[in-house]
Amino acid sequence: MTPHAPASPLKVAQVATVAISVTNLMKGWPNFLREQGFEVHTVCSPGPGLDEFARREGIRTAHTIEIARRISPLADLVSLWRLYRLFRRERFALVHSSTPKGGFLGMLAAWLARTPARVYTLRGLPLASTRGLKRRILWLCDWLTMRAAHRVTAISASLRDEAVELGLAPPGRIIVVNRGSSNGIDVERFTRRAPAPQSEARQRWNIPPEALVIGYAGRIVRDKGIVELHAAWQRVRAQVPGTMLLLLGDPEPEDPVPPEVLGSLRADERVRMPGWQSNMVLGFEAMDLLALPTYREGFGNVLLEANAMGLPVIATDISGCRDAVADGETGTLVPPRDAEALAAAMLTLVRDGALRSRMGNAGRARVERDFRPEVIWRGLLEVYASVLPAGAVDRAS
Repeated sequence: MTPHAPASPLKVAQVATVAISVTNLMKGWPNFLREQGFEVHTVCSPGPGLDEFARREGIRTAHTIEIARRISPLADLVSLWRLYRLFRRERFALVHSSTPKGGFLGMLAAWLARTPARVYTLRGLPLASTRGLKRRILWLCDWLTMRAAHRVTAISASLRDEAVELGLAPPGRIIVVNRGSSNGIDVERFTRRAPAPQSEARQRWNIPPEALVIGYAGRIVRDKGIVELHAAWQRVRAQVPGTMLLLLGDPEPEDPVPPEVLGSLRADERVRMPGWQSNMVLGFEAMDLLALPTYREGFGNVLLEANAMGLPVIATDISGCRDAVADGETGTLVPPRDAEALAAAMLTLVRDGALRSRMGNAGRARVERDFRPEVIWRGLLEVYASVLPAGAVDRAS
């Protein structure tokens, strides 16, 4: 297909809950669609970086509508009404929504507005870590979202299987594009440019060149396994004096880590907590391995990013992480909520430099082979072609 500017481009809307989901999970995708002849719009809550992202990606309009991440009936009804009005006014040919709240409200509003083509991307299942009434409410929201969509894609095969097991959709209703992932991995960007001891980040964060650094990148919340990571770290630091722990992320009040755990980490002279970094490449360059002991994950993109940087990874054996990690080849999977198993895996990699190198190299090769963004984009374009009128995608491009 040769890109050119059609007389009447197909209008598509990409909907997410918050701005960071658009700017982080959709890099390159709007520009790819634009090159195929689509007119691309985004819809999400206001947030930093959105205008610059829109300019860089050639987005026609970055619409902002407040969408609450937490369950908030009144605010959610207001958001639904505003989305409905936007979709009726703009008359998009296709609405593609993702992330839990943005996905639900986006699909429901598109269905109410009779948008002719509706695609939903399942990025995670928050209900998996909830109980009681909240779990039933989240189940119903996910079920309605998938019913309102013409096509449902999941970012990992294990996430798809879990959704089917939960009764959210019948087998065959949810597809996985290629081998999954949120948006592929930019291997040119995630390339190590300096050995860990010589990295700029180590100098910035006062990490000695000779230290062996265990890294973590993500929100500092209970749901990400920070309690278990802290417990495992206590065992590692006692047995291997030259190790340090680097945590890249910020705490969130919605799912707080116990104060005593957070206080212990902050007081530890061998722990660095510089907060979330806009340039994660620098953070990865300071690490020797990455641990992600999360309780739930849609895919675990950070695991692939670390692999692309030549780092071995440790993750929990749950949906999403199973797809991101080739167990025993590019990293190690451990049972969730098991601090002892996590510590054992960390100690194994800390003590075996050859194993770290072998897993890191295998991880880089796997990312280059299976997870380039262009592979995901071409697969999603085929999904669009399956729900748009026959020949519409070819005419657009």
